[in-house]
Amino acid sequence: MYQLLVRPSNLFILILIGGIAWLQPSYAQDIQFSDFNRTPLQVNAAQTGNFEGKIRALAGYRNQWSQVLRGDAFNAYFASIDARILGNKKQALSIGLSGLTDVAEISIGSNAIHFSTTYERKLISTQKANHSLRVGIEAGINEFSLSRRRAIAQVDLEFIEIDNNFLGFTFFDVNGGLVWQSTYANGNAFHIGVAANHLNRASIIFMGQDESHINVRYTIHGSGEFQVSSTWKLLPSFFYVNQGSHSAVTAGASGRKYLGNQLSGKFLQGGLLIRRILGNGFSAQSSAIIPVMNLNLNRFSIGLSYDFVTSSLMQQGSSGGAAELTLGYIY
Repeated sequence: MYQLLVRPSNLFILILIGGIAWLQPSYAQDIQFSDFNRTPLQVNAAQTGNFEGKIRALAGYRNQWSQVLRGDAFNAYFASIDARILGNKKQALSIGLSGLTDVAEISIGSNAIHFSTTYERKLISTQKANHSLRVGIEAGINEFSLSRRRAIAQVDLEFIEIDNNFLGFTFFDVNGGLVWQSTYANGNAFHIGVAANHLNRASIIFMGQDESHINVRYTIHGSGEFQVSSTWKLLPSFFYVNQGSHSAVTAGASGRKYLGNQLSGKFLQGGLLIRRILGNGFSAQSSAIIPVMNLNLNRFSIGLSYDFVTSSLMQQGSSGGAAELTLGYIY
């Protein structure tokens, strides 16, 4: 029924189409940004409003596999805004709005928009330390799509019978999370959080397949700030995620150099993260070394990172990898 004419340069694209379009949607994995410290609302709804200030806006861009796929690389975009709307010394309420888009030139794409709210309660307060618990919930709409006509054109398919040029599904999504946060008078601080996404396990039917369900994504994350001197801080962090048969852990540390005193909000931060895929399934990015950098100038910040993939697939003539750019503003 099908007659295929595929150039070698498009073979990898065809593999991706087959892997994404014809596998059960329940096995698909959520988009993940490597520098998870710069995408707090993507990690845990309970991080809504968790910053020093009144309003925070974040935006980012991720370009993946550009050296392998050339013009067909995957591109992801996110944007979020969150604010504290009510609060006193003991409790606070915050709200947020976030959006996420992931698309390839072969027209495989996903979109999501979510509204989140977080309640924070200070549980322990002394002269030496403050400890608080944050509870967050998030709800929104997710959409996945594949334009088969454009995908066919990309792989030079000479002839195919097409019933529907646009294939996809949309579902309502519910996420939730908790964050425990401690700050100390000596300048040290740490937080640890847990989150569960797709709590409602939405039912989906894609390309005529039997009904399936989105896998719940479980996340554990944490970070710390340790005062080294009046102008230096050490910031370790980790991020663990499990979704279906897929598990991955990213961990590392950064050093922060303040450009003046710490109250100025001006600093340069750089470090290294290491990611390892723990699941048994196929992954083109089984491990990666990720240098990260962040420049903060009071209200404005910019972050850069790059995944140097060390898996055997990407070592075949290319380092593969993914570049990320993030921008932030706090009022």
